[in-house]
Amino acid sequence: MARVILATAFGVLAACTRPVPVATPVPSPATDGPWPTARFAPPTDWAPPPFPLEGRLTIEGGPAAGFETRVDHFALSGDTRWAISSLPPLTLDLVSDGSWVVPARRGPRAVDHPYWEVLVEPGRVWADPARPEWTRVSLPFSLKESNQNCLHNGLLRFGLSAQGIVSGLEWQVASETCQYLKFDAWGRSSARFERRPLESARRLVADHVAERAARLPVRPLEALLEIDPDLDLAALAPPASDDATAWGVVLDGVHYRSDCPTRQGPHPYCELVALPSYSTAKSLFAGLVFLNMVKRWPELEAVEVPDLVPECDLPDGRWKGVRLRHLVDMTTGNFDSTEFHADESAEKMQPFFLATGNAGKLRFACEAWPRHAAPGTAPVYHSTDDYLLGVALNRFLKDLLGASADIHRDILARDILGPVNPGPLLDHTQRTYDEAAQPFVAYGLYYHPDDVARIGAWLQNDAALGALVAKDDLAGLRFRDRSGMQQWALSRGEGYYAGFWGFDIAPHAGCEAPAWVPFMSGYGGIRWALPPGGAVYWFFTDGGHGSWMDAVIELGRVSDLCGTRGSS
Repeated sequence: MARVILATAFGVLAACTRPVPVATPVPSPATDGPWPTARFAPPTDWAPPPFPLEGRLTIEGGPAAGFETRVDHFALSGDTRWAISSLPPLTLDLVSDGSWVVPARRGPRAVDHPYWEVLVEPGRVWADPARPEWTRVSLPFSLKESNQNCLHNGLLRFGLSAQGIVSGLEWQVASETCQYLKFDAWGRSSARFERRPLESARRLVADHVAERAARLPVRPLEALLEIDPDLDLAALAPPASDDATAWGVVLDGVHYRSDCPTRQGPHPYCELVALPSYSTAKSLFAGLVFLNMVKRWPELEAVEVPDLVPECDLPDGRWKGVRLRHLVDMTTGNFDSTEFHADESAEKMQPFFLATGNAGKLRFACEAWPRHAAPGTAPVYHSTDDYLLGVALNRFLKDLLGASADIHRDILARDILGPVNPGPLLDHTQRTYDEAAQPFVAYGLYYHPDDVARIGAWLQNDAALGALVAKDDLAGLRFRDRSGMQQWALSRGEGYYAGFWGFDIAPHAGCEAPAWVPFMSGYGGIRWALPPGGAVYWFFTDGGHGSWMDAVIELGRVSDLCGTRGSS
């Protein structure tokens, strides 16, 4: 199991190993890679595959033929315990649907590797130009750190004969959303294919057809010039775009999206690139689930933390009077320092982030921070607060509905996001690796770019969001009512309400009245902004930069930034 920890939206990384300077690229051994990403995409003159594909692919994995370190803050790539540069062994059940090939299992999965878990996404099949009787198969995949949220995006391809012979399996990783570890890796692996019928084949194909149909129409960002030729497209790019995974704008039901750059060319499956939530989960998961549950079960407003989490009923009574709303607003009164993010980035947080079981995380969350202020008076950023909230809400739900109830599956995925019908990655969340399988809540969700676009557009709809949360909470989430807003001592004056950030852009955009922009934020440079006027602006980067204001102001040319927000 990996022994790296993540930091959340504004934090820094810590680890058991001593930090070292950012590594310079390490020369690769003699090999014909890395390869341009076009190598993994169907050719422009592709022909349909000569036969359908259905069965089990077994990839042996193994060490990379080439490995180039780009960034390695904690000397992980040089630690042989973690085998960072090796491809994990992997077994995939696959079925083709015309030119598409769909894996039976989506989302993160554990594999036999000390560091990595794996996500595999749908890819393409076509006739091999050199051997038309063979099928060429290409699949996008991601390596995910065990117990963490970083994702490293890759591609693989192989040839397949009608007799099930696998030829020339190649793989490559050349992009990521991970601030502290960046690398290129490529190689070849032995593999075998067993033709076998899949009981779920028809459902897999139907689900994939529905998934593609549900996506918003996508156009390149340059198409925004058709609306306003004077729009500055450079202003819409995220800061330090060399570290960007993807970015986009939603306007009037159209998703204007970048390609997904990698160090070897555009990713050929941009719509299927996996994105880590980091602390945007504090908004979507912790915030919305709490607000939805408190609307449905108002008695939760009066519940104190030890009522549902007796592990926090400590002799010094530090959790007495701390209610669940204090957790979601991070105003428990229990902390070491009010300096912004000092607690979150402190070395003492390592046991919490490194713990793989619920008991260890819960013990830390209950015991780490002493009482220094009355509940509700001093906001201090803590992922531990959201973790406690998740434990409390999950226990409440199980007590009410039975032991099988789960706040991620039953509340977030089904009741809240169900009407949005996002892609299958949101069926998964990072959980503890024990019987409790407790959702992390503070981080650990996964998105596709279309999920970000459609959820953003849905969040801009007052009627849709208002059906899930109380009227006062809707006003708080929009920052129209700021009486419950928390504010840290930040240079720009951001506010915070139930996991969502807010910023008044009016003085910078020339608006005559306040124009608060709710936004979500994630570690490393992830921003997801919901400005007045209904547009959505988002980017996922990992260079540590997070400024979105210039882009949103520029969007004011094509969206009513200073106007009154209306329902979509």
